[in-house]
Amino acid sequence: MTAGQPAERISLGVVVARGASKRLPRKNVRPLAGLPLVAWTCRAAMASKIDRVILSTEDAEIAEIGRAAGIEVPFTRPVALAEDYARDTDILLHAVDSAEEIYNERYRTVVLIQATTPFVRPEHFDACLDRQLSGGFNCVFLARKVEDHPRWMWTADDAGQAEPFMTGSLSADEQHSQNLRPVYYPNGAAWAIDLKTLRAREEVYCAPLGLVEAPAEFSVDIDDARDLAVAEAVAAECKIEPVAVRGEVK
Repeated sequence: MTAGQPAERISLGVVVARGASKRLPRKNVRPLAGLPLVAWTCRAAMASKIDRVILSTEDAEIAEIGRAAGIEVPFTRPVALAEDYARDTDILLHAVDSAEEIYNERYRTVVLIQATTPFVRPEHFDACLDRQLSGGFNCVFLARKVEDHPRWMWTADDAGQAEPFMTGSLSADEQHSQNLRPVYYPNGAAWAIDLKTLRAREEVYCAPLGLVEAPAEFSVDIDDARDLAVAEAVAAECKIEPVAVRGEVK
């Protein structure tokens, strides 16, 4: 590599965490089992195989917590990209462009990481990254198996008349879960995306898509106060602890 030529890196992980959460104010700095919420995900991401992991935030307190957890915070996210309806693609591409300029690097895959699924493990990130890089998928995301199958779900018209959410009558065999094809829901933790495709399409779910299943206990997604209470209970019951940082003594 000649002087000044960008270094080739395979993957960039971008932990996104804003300070202006609405349903649970200051969600990302709230303590969960003794550690700020955003620190859980930062620790797990930094222990993964992702080549470089950074934190994108507009909030000074979140940035301070991230740095204390050992993650790099190389820039302050523009306030416009921390608003309620800011697009994930805009947030990601701002982070990628900033990182490429700051570190003089180029990336093949970007991993979108949300801080609100705190129990994600390093191996979950690794599985998504490996599957995306192996070819065949532009985007691979973490998902949990859905317990309440949509085949059993109902909706109602304006008059209140119930009708199946999915078309067709529910057969006797379909009333048993083992006879239904498994259905998955993104658990909110991570999406490994081909960067070239992301730039061209400006969408996270850019087909062809793949998924990696994560167990339910590692897929708790926190949107409101009830979710946070559930997370505390799951951490205690399942004995889930934050990923240790290098040199940490328990």
